[in-house]
Amino acid sequence: MMHRFPAVLLLMIFSAYNVAAYSQTSDVSIQFNWMFQFEFAGPVAAKEKGFYRDAGIEVEFREGGPEVDPVTPVAQGDADFGISGSSLVVDRFLNKPVVALASLMQHSAVGLLARKSAGINSVNDLVGKKLAITFDTAVELDAYLKSQGIVSGDYQRIEHFVPLEELDQGDADAIAVYTSNELYHIQSRPDDYMLFSPRSSGIDLFGNILFTNEAMVKNHPEVVAAFRHATIKGWDYALKNQREVARIIYEKYNSQNKTLSHLLFEAEKLNELTRPDIVEPGHMYPGRWQHVVDIYREMGKITGDIDLGEFIYDPDPEVDLTRFYIIFGLILLVLMAVIGIAIKFRRMTMALLTAEAELRSHQESLEAQVKIRTRELADAKNEAVNANEAKTRFLANMSHELRTPMHAIASFTNLSLKRVEDKKARKYLENIKVSSNRLTGLVNALLDLSKMEAGKTRLNVKKCDLSDLAVQCCTEVESLCLEKSLQIEWDKDKVCEGEFDPALISQVIINLLSNAIKFSPVGGTIRLKMTEVPQVEAFSGILELAVSDEGEGIPSEELDKIFETFEQSSNTASKAGGTGLGLSICREIINVHDGLIWAESPVKGTDRGAEIHFIIPITSPGTGKTPG
Repeated sequence: MMHRFPAVLLLMIFSAYNVAAYSQTSDVSIQFNWMFQFEFAGPVAAKEKGFYRDAGIEVEFREGGPEVDPVTPVAQGDADFGISGSSLVVDRFLNKPVVALASLMQHSAVGLLARKSAGINSVNDLVGKKLAITFDTAVELDAYLKSQGIVSGDYQRIEHFVPLEELDQGDADAIAVYTSNELYHIQSRPDDYMLFSPRSSGIDLFGNILFTNEAMVKNHPEVVAAFRHATIKGWDYALKNQREVARIIYEKYNSQNKTLSHLLFEAEKLNELTRPDIVEPGHMYPGRWQHVVDIYREMGKITGDIDLGEFIYDPDPEVDLTRFYIIFGLILLVLMAVIGIAIKFRRMTMALLTAEAELRSHQESLEAQVKIRTRELADAKNEAVNANEAKTRFLANMSHELRTPMHAIASFTNLSLKRVEDKKARKYLENIKVSSNRLTGLVNALLDLSKMEAGKTRLNVKKCDLSDLAVQCCTEVESLCLEKSLQIEWDKDKVCEGEFDPALISQVIINLLSNAIKFSPVGGTIRLKMTEVPQVEAFSGILELAVSDEGEGIPSEELDKIFETFEQSSNTASKAGGTGLGLSICREIINVHDGLIWAESPVKGTDRGAEIHFIIPITSPGTGKTPG
């Protein structure tokens, strides 16, 4: 019965959505903020490739233009959906009932294009010049100029659209542009211009935002969810099939009479602003929206508080806490069983080792006793081996059943914390969040260690730069460092190339960095050192990496024990938490790479701290040799 719970839970969550969303066809409209071009390739692809139709939706496109406000018709209910920019949050502050559904561009395309012939070679040269800044680009460009020490009285402002031809004629010295559009016309003469980007000063707004109104979210949630999903799917398809979708726009939606090469240029630039290789299409991070609010507040467009929780659309369904608690309790029982099996297996393994040692010490005993004892020991060994195989199969079968509901618990807890205001309930949810995170870590560690001990780890060896890998790992733990005001020092320009499994070595580096963060004092410094030794004995070279902290250090008699399963240093075991599995897993990973890992304490040249080193061969592991 236990293995059915995750499947039943997922079925209950999605069944209502599927039935409602696809039971009938819904007619909706979307108001664009400009005329047809590749920036609207998401809705176009969703319509032309049948994504809207598959979701049970018929969509009417309403083209925009220089005099079209996309927000008002959606806010008043004359249109169901719209596309606008980051200024949508200002409309929300002004009590327009708009809801942001998805970010179709992670970065704005707005820039300021200046003629070098006007004597403009740096941002300071804009002082005293004629700048054409349109209404829709004003906040972003004003914030950029202000960050550079240039205010409105320092230049002549033209508050209407000035085309590129008039810039070349000298009617303006610099004009607001969209880098995905106007730059196409200056490809043959880029040295004649200077392009100033607000992003270079940290003024980083969203590009296009898909939005709707509160009434649609409340009264037709299934339509909103289906439309959002199909639009994002269309945008993802368009970015992956740029030439196909550009030709569709060129042949059927080309109200601006753009050339196919112009549309393909726009597609390439929009792909750079969307970054689908880094950020999932449509993703919106609340912290990023807070950055947008701060920019508008600094420019005087937002003067009071704004509830981003009501403004940002949450695609997740309501959480049934009763069912949640039941499932969480059942998972706790399963976890206790898994831990019990692991402990029992460890005891049986120790008993096996003891029995084998005893067998060797009695080899000269009487023949009859030897036969009897040998049979008993063989039975014990078979029992332990069978138990080990059973444990491995059990953990493998439970892997998906445990991890999936634990991820669901974490997601449901985070969602509940956003919605629940009762202090007592929030306290319970915080406790559940902490416990579920610790249990997830413990289960993952137990499963990884079991797989390694069973010899089932397969290396995916690639030629990689250990320095690049270390930079990625430092970025992943950056938020943990900020919580304790820690600094990480390392040589960012060092190149240490070798052949290894980047995923497993990343796991080792992140584990070492996480330990250093846990055991470092507030405001301390963590140091990461990498070295490449060209020739060591039979190896063509080795790579060495070391992570050191400024904590209390490790007693000398425990420097080897900390790599054993369930072992922790006596200086840290009661303070920083942990399972005692992290360094054991690190040792197994380094072993399969034919490497070595060890600890030193205190750090050389100091009287405190600890430093963990590992070395691996530069060439592909698996030779069975160990560098020394």
